[in-house]
Amino acid sequence: MTSLRPILAHLILSVLFLTISFCCVKCGKHPYCEQPVEESKSGECPSTSNGGMTIDCEKCMDDCTSDAECRSNLKCCIQPYQCGNWCMKPVK
Repeated sequence: MTSLRPILAHLILSVLFLTISFCCVKCGKHPYCEQPVEESKSGECPSTSNGGMTIDCEKCMDDCTSDAECRSNLKCCIQPYQCGNWCMKPVK
């Protein structure tokens, strides 16, 4: 029978790594974590206000993690009124 200690140690280290390496924000009742954007394109993302709605972030999927993954002049933004990152046209 294998010991659970190595598995638990790996899990704890993984959580610590994610906490340090990712920028986490509260989305509804769940934390939403994303990698910091390294290379930014010009313009600003649309407002991320959700109007007080509760969002189930466990069902969120990301289309991008940085502006570099978006074609043309699109930016990687958190979707307004939703969650998850998507390539969007900048507002400015």
